[in-house]
Amino acid sequence: MNEIETQKKIDEISEQFNSLGIFSDDSSVREQGIAALKQEFQEDARKFLNRMKKTNLLLTVVMSDLQRVSMESRNNFDDQFRRRTAIRAFAAAVDGSVFCLKELTHAAAGLKKIQLNEEEDKFLLDEKIDGKHHLGFKENFKRTFQLFAQIMNFPYATNFDRHEFSALCETFKLRHQLMHPKSFLTFCVTDDQAKQAGEAAEWLHNEIQKLFDSCNKKINSNIEKELKRSN
Repeated sequence: MNEIETQKKIDEISEQFNSLGIFSDDSSVREQGIAALKQEFQEDARKFLNRMKKTNLLLTVVMSDLQRVSMESRNNFDDQFRRRTAIRAFAAAVDGSVFCLKELTHAAAGLKKIQLNEEEDKFLLDEKIDGKHHLGFKENFKRTFQLFAQIMNFPYATNFDRHEFSALCETFKLRHQLMHPKSFLTFCVTDDQAKQAGEAAEWLHNEIQKLFDSCNKKINSNIEKELKRSN
């Protein structure tokens, strides 16, 4: 089977899979699709789809807010109110993205029958270990990306040595300064901080997109392997 025929077959399988309606917003249609799956996968598929739907809704909203307020901030660069609002929206997008990735990773592990250890399970559920959260923001963010790639079984390629990731961490810390103001001076967002936040927001959007693109490529690769095996 040549490359064109293989891709055509992948597209046909994807279309057949989508025709089951398991991603439908209509719960009755979704249940009919789940019923077409093997019995041992149905309950885990139901849980996965439910969590995926909720995380997709959340991720869409926080990213939409960030894009909207970032555009308004760029068009009114000297407006301190819009700068502060942009930083808060950015922090919400970061928190929301990390939460969504953890939810999808935990749900996917259940669907794929992957046994998580206690640390991984509690980490993905944001539960405390020995009475405390064991990772700071930076390592928590990196660990979330790493586990998502590990459970979804594709190469982990995010480069956290880039200055954009440092900008993300610094901008996230700025949120605390704005949420707990102690003086007028620290309640202002400087030009450099505003520019840094813009770089961080673009990096976050691109890296999450790359993460999901890599995941989709892995899914297509698995389908292709199954096709070759069946021929």
